[in-house]
Amino acid sequence: MLKNKFVSLRSIIISFVSVTIAFCLSIYLINNYRYNIDTPMQDIEYKKEIIKQSYNPFFRLENLRNLVGEKELTEFIKANDLNPDIYASSTKNRANGLYRATLHMHTTNSDGQSTVEQYLDIAQRYAEKFIKDGDYFYIAITDHNTVLGAKELIKVLQKAAKKYPKVKVIAGIEVNSKLYSTTTANEPVEIHTLVWCINPYDKDLNKIFYKKNLKDKWNIPEHEPDFEWLVKKMSDYGIPGIAHPATYSDHLGDRKNAHIDELFDKYKANTKKIPFAEGFYQTYPSKYYEKNNEFSDYYAYIKNTAKSKGIIRTGSQDSHGLTLFKRF
Repeated sequence: MLKNKFVSLRSIIISFVSVTIAFCLSIYLINNYRYNIDTPMQDIEYKKEIIKQSYNPFFRLENLRNLVGEKELTEFIKANDLNPDIYASSTKNRANGLYRATLHMHTTNSDGQSTVEQYLDIAQRYAEKFIKDGDYFYIAITDHNTVLGAKELIKVLQKAAKKYPKVKVIAGIEVNSKLYSTTTANEPVEIHTLVWCINPYDKDLNKIFYKKNLKDKWNIPEHEPDFEWLVKKMSDYGIPGIAHPATYSDHLGDRKNAHIDELFDKYKANTKKIPFAEGFYQTYPSKYYEKNNEFSDYYAYIKNTAKSKGIIRTGSQDSHGLTLFKRF
């Protein structure tokens, strides 16, 4: 009887060891599959962290090859600071393949009309037809106050990365805030901050921005955070920059230029990353500036001030519709 118990215990131990070995082997094989890449890629640690924090055993690092990280994006926007045509979606620029980037887009995860996949499909068709071999079309998914759009982007790439060989994509977010400014006598001005190259699976970022944002506190003016705090905070999660700096300043009148100076100074003092502001080709000039013929002058001031302060000029259509070529 004692012998039978010993045999039974030995069988249990052997079974346990076998299961443990099988489990460890499966984890090894899964990780080897997940992290194996065909050739070297840029910003690999950023992409590895996305894979790791997704906790999805079927996500592959190779499928994030066209996802743009901080190093690659920094090189791109620096190279195009003096190239406004790259952000201008005129018919001529599209036909010549000069239009190659829109770095601020909204999907059905916030207040946009397109899914991530629809945007990528449009970008791929355009790039195939007009952009020369070796170049790409760059787009950034930056839904308002939520990481859901960026998560959807990662999922689309995991499902069909090879479908978009001529598209480079940036995972991002656009966050509301308010600037308390001496220029405006401490009357807060709404400022939107773009944050590029985020990890949408980061635990801390998810605590703040997981929800679909339409009714969350970040869309209620009295709950919007301080701009300077936000820039400093978001520098830990990506590259923060100023979205459409001319927007929300119609009421400032002759204080507009001073507002831009203070906005840019406070931004530069708080960001830890390469500074950028959307200085090119926002496609919705306010009625105030259209009526008073001041819009072009104000934007010229914004572009020149950004240059003088060492802030990279970027641009977008701030797409909300079924297109990459205008706002709606």
